[in-house]
Amino acid sequence: MKLYQRLLNYIEANRKMSIYIVSSTLPMLIMLVVWLCIGIYPFGSKSLMAVDFGQQYISFYGFLKSTILSGDWSGFLYSFTKSLGGDMLGVLAYYLLSPFNLIYVITPLSHFSLAVFLTIWLRYGAIGMSFAYLLIKRYRGLDATAWLVPLMSTAYALSGMLVSYQMNPIFYDAMIMLPLVIVALEELLDGGKPFRYIWTLALTIFTQFYMGYMISLFVAMYACFYVSPRLSIVGDWRQKLRNFFSPLLKAFIYSVIGVGLVAVLLYPVVLNLMQSKGQVGSGMEFSFALQINPFDILSKLTIGGFDTSSGWSAGPNLPNIYIGALALFGFILYFRFAETHRNQKIGACIILVIFFVSFINEFVSKIWHMGQNPAGFFFRFSWILSFYMILLAFQTFKSKPKISYRSFIIGLSILIAAAVYVLSQSYSYISKVQPMIVTSFVRQYLLLILCFVVLLIAGILFFCWKKWQWSQKKSNWFYGYFDNCRDDEYHPITTRVFSDSGSIDSYCLDSNLIIFCFTAKSFDVDNIDYSYYF
Repeated sequence: MKLYQRLLNYIEANRKMSIYIVSSTLPMLIMLVVWLCIGIYPFGSKSLMAVDFGQQYISFYGFLKSTILSGDWSGFLYSFTKSLGGDMLGVLAYYLLSPFNLIYVITPLSHFSLAVFLTIWLRYGAIGMSFAYLLIKRYRGLDATAWLVPLMSTAYALSGMLVSYQMNPIFYDAMIMLPLVIVALEELLDGGKPFRYIWTLALTIFTQFYMGYMISLFVAMYACFYVSPRLSIVGDWRQKLRNFFSPLLKAFIYSVIGVGLVAVLLYPVVLNLMQSKGQVGSGMEFSFALQINPFDILSKLTIGGFDTSSGWSAGPNLPNIYIGALALFGFILYFRFAETHRNQKIGACIILVIFFVSFINEFVSKIWHMGQNPAGFFFRFSWILSFYMILLAFQTFKSKPKISYRSFIIGLSILIAAAVYVLSQSYSYISKVQPMIVTSFVRQYLLLILCFVVLLIAGILFFCWKKWQWSQKKSNWFYGYFDNCRDDEYHPITTRVFSDSGSIDSYCLDSNLIIFCFTAKSFDVDNIDYSYYF
């Protein structure tokens, strides 16, 4: 008992550090459980070296190791190991500038499977911590309920694209950098010094130019969203427009400077992307035709999968925008209950429409992909929408809105209607029955699972009782947290290819925390009974 109380006192005294630790370790622990269930190395023979990872990246990492350790760094400029010989600066800039690649340098070639595991696993922790930094630094995350920052950070770290594209870890560095870019951008727009923004944007583009380009497009939209309340400042329209465009012009100038700092790498990278990256379809030709059914996007808000059976290489596939039930519900409530300026809610609607059009229209989608349709892995910018939705969801939950019965019923009806539509379709990546891998795992470890559930429930009950006892506040609330880590964070990996040294066929779980809360007179935001699909 004393140990428990001392632990709580330590956590309370070191609240910021505790939140950072939980925000980074929670997604890492969840992925460990997932990989354990499906037999991914180091828990089994399967490997994450699938598709491009096994066919391209691992060779580049071997090249990086041999070139650095040999002391002859001229190979980074030109190498005869590239086909019959060719320049390597573009390859270096696109694939090899991540600091996580140092793990490959210090790891023996015979243990590269360990390096693959570590570089992906540690990135999940870095992504969670980065998002937590944004929430604490700019949105007073320490003032929110203790669990809110870690849950939203986990929702971002384990969102749809970040789980589905584990065979493309080169993109993950941009996902770490985006929250840092937003922190620096908001400080700049608030009148802060520009140096942090310049260097953060430059570092983002330096580590992953392709995703850095997409982040730059989003930065332009987010900057307009962030300063939109200034259009309501008292004064004539000339003064309002000056207040609105002045910080935007400043942000544009400093963005150009940030890009210019890494311009020496941009030219060869652009040439490589335009000449060597596979392109599907024609060039930039405008058309009003839809490339996907808009309603099919709803299926990616459910427990989804990585679709490999509907022309994956030729595409287009559907955008991976899954963010979990809690974050999705918070995002929906943002437009009604978040305590933010009306102009920002209008701006959020505009940004949402832009993303929606980008998904359904090929021309707009190509703008995000530098004028090309990528060969596989379509809608590579979809993770940015996931980031934005989760950020808005946090602002909603932080406001602790009270939801009337009428609003609750309307929202629940919309979710049920969407779920009914999805279930009525025949999506190859959505399993309507429990996957056999889950059934086998439960049968094999039934006693262990039951013990864990009993201990978890007992621990939660004890924690709630002690908290009620210490506060001496009578409450009708009963918090029950279920780590729905078994079926929910994704079947993306169920329909996906992994390497066993051969094929990968697995699935991953979502880690939603489902919160049930009951109050006597009204539904609170924590009061939602989420269905299996949302």
